[in-house]
Amino acid sequence: MPTIPKPRPDHDPNPFRFLDLPKDIRLCVYERLPVTTHHCPLPTDKAETKETAHYICVVKTMPVAILATCRLINSEASSIVEKQLEKVRNRSPQMILRVANTIDVPDDISTLHSPGDWNGDCIIGQIMRILPKYHSFDHSILDKLGLYIPLKIKQPHYDLLWKFLAHAYRRHSVRTNTMDSPALQIAVDGLETSKPFWDKKMTFSFEGQDESMLDEIRIQYLVEAARQCRKIIRSAWDGEMMEFIPTYNERVAMGHPEETRIGRPLIGEFFPTDGRFLIGEPVTTYPIMPEATWINEWKEGAQFPS
Repeated sequence: MPTIPKPRPDHDPNPFRFLDLPKDIRLCVYERLPVTTHHCPLPTDKAETKETAHYICVVKTMPVAILATCRLINSEASSIVEKQLEKVRNRSPQMILRVANTIDVPDDISTLHSPGDWNGDCIIGQIMRILPKYHSFDHSILDKLGLYIPLKIKQPHYDLLWKFLAHAYRRHSVRTNTMDSPALQIAVDGLETSKPFWDKKMTFSFEGQDESMLDEIRIQYLVEAARQCRKIIRSAWDGEMMEFIPTYNERVAMGHPEETRIGRPLIGEFFPTDGRFLIGEPVTTYPIMPEATWINEWKEGAQFPS
């Protein structure tokens, strides 16, 4: 007769006894608690995913539940965790602009334009101008800002969006130097390839086109990306400084056909130069973000203090 395996207990009968570790080791554990970066799509007039969203909110969290374990751990870890939390709280709010999702190409591919079904820049404007004017902050802030919250939105997504707005609200309330502490940082993503043009490959062939024509397409794509930044500025500005930082991923670029690939030098020359037409407006353009900065400060996932 076959033996029926016994069900596994819900709890390990021999759990790891953390408090048996020497105090010095426990302190090292507290110092190495990770900061986890989450990417939360900003809702539009429909449910969005990370792949389709125009804008991504960057949210950072820490496992502060460890402080509720017991009084001893709370007394040992509080000062260490609070120091790490302060770094997270003091950073500028971060968003990612997905350029490829905000640009459409007409059938004749003669010009680019932005979809008119939703003005995401207006939502950012509310975050920048209206959010700081509230004297209290609670979950109803999502309704006050007019954010579209699908009924089927998952609770973790809702909570992350609320955390992002709470962080932006707090940063607005404590900022004193606008030049040293931008109200919002926006990483411009998707500059490696003129993707919308490639999506039209069924109605347009690159075959036979000379390099000057292809360069014109690439430039047109970068111009529209800069226009997106300008739209956000005009909608959101209330005397607050924003930073736009172009990004570039070599692996993404090499994964696209050469005809639509945009080289790093072109972006490096174009974005800061094109920023000249924004003089007099509250914007700073930067050289391409170093990959290490993206990995350490923007990329989704856990980062452990060194």
